[in-house]
Parts: sequence; C-alpha cells; structure tokens
Amino acid sequence: MLFSFETYECSRDDKGRVLVPAKFRKENDALIEQGFVIKRSIYFPCLELYPKSEWDKQMEKLNRLNPFSKKSLEFKQAYTSGSRSIAIDNANRILIPKDLLIATSIGKSIVMNSLGDRYQIWDKDAYDKHIGTISENFDENYQDVISQLDEINKL
Repeated sequence: MLFSFETYECSRDDKGRVLVPAKFRKENDALIEQGFVIKRSIYFPCLELYPKSEWDKQMEKLNRLNPFSKKSLEFKQAYTSGSRSIAIDNANRILIPKDLLIATSIGKSIVMNSLGDRYQIWDKDAYDKHIGTISENFDENYQDVISQLDEINKL
C-alpha cells in the first residue's frame, strides 16, 4: 500500500514534534498502524518518511547487494544513514530526532511532499526554493525523464 499523492504544510515545535495533518491520518490509516521509518535523503536536504512495509521492501533489495563489496556497503551506509523507527503518538504527532533536524536544517515551517512510496519532509523555504529551481526550463532539463514516461505509457 502506498501513500496518496498530497503535499501538506505543517509546523514543528521546539522538541521536534510535528502535528500530522488530519487528512494525512485519514487517507493513510492502514499505514499509520504499522509505523514508519524516517531517514536522511541521499540527494536533497530533506528527510524521507517511509511506511514500515515500504522500508522493509527497500531493505530486502539492499540486503541482496554483495556484502563483500566496499561500494555496496558504502551505498547501504549512505542510504540508511540516520534511519529511525517512529510512530504517530496519541496526540497525532511524529517526533523528528534532533540530529536529523540539524542535518537537514529543517526549521519550524515544514512541507510534507508525497512521492508515492514515501514522503519527503522539507524545511518550507528550502522546498519552495528547490521546486522553483527545478521548474525552470522543465521541459529542457527533464526531457530524458519525459521520454521514459512516454515509453512506460506505451507498455
């Protein structure tokens, strides 16, 4: 089961607690029961929030890599860096560990953006800047990805 495609704006308190939006809770009720894994993104200054079932799928794939390859081990280290199991508490909040907040410079205003199998959790200003940057010359910069989508649609 995957997340619905939604983007939410929310805020965090001084302790790193984020009130999870009611619509998120309603649309992802089944996923909430199993819990989540939060980790640093490899490519962006944000966090990634996986449903436990999706995280387990990722770990199955990673565990198929050659355990005697330094490159494979380094990839696994980078991918799992800072990963933690988290849950939504009785007050409908998640607690983002302080070291992850510091590593990603996430402030009080947050954007939760769905990628389907995970949510990205961004500092709002950083997210707005990032989206603005990738929107510039979109067709030109992402023609190869658009071509991949065209091929997938032919299947």
